Amino acid sequence: MLIACLVLGYGSLAPAQTAAGPTPKKADRKKDSAQEQRKHAITRCRENRGVDCDTPEGLKEWIQQERPITDEERARAAGARRAFSSPKRF
Repeated sequence: MLIACLVLGYGSLAPAQTAAGPTPKKADRKKDSAQEQRKHAITRCRENRGVDCDTPEGLKEWIQQERPITDEERARAAGARRAFSSPKRF
């Protein structure tokens, strides 16, 4: 009986030690990611002497460049590179 109580008590401590705190929600992580992308876009715009680095319209291109590429987009880009670099057959 004593051993069973000790095992159950120890088992309940293990998950409590691994939980560092509340995990951020997916929406919060996405919001943080969007803010980081915007900061990087503003920085790159100013470094490249962009004309309109303060308005959303001016940053549109820079923010799009900061967006991570998807697997589908990566595959299409690789196919386009292969097609462009292959010898043309007439």
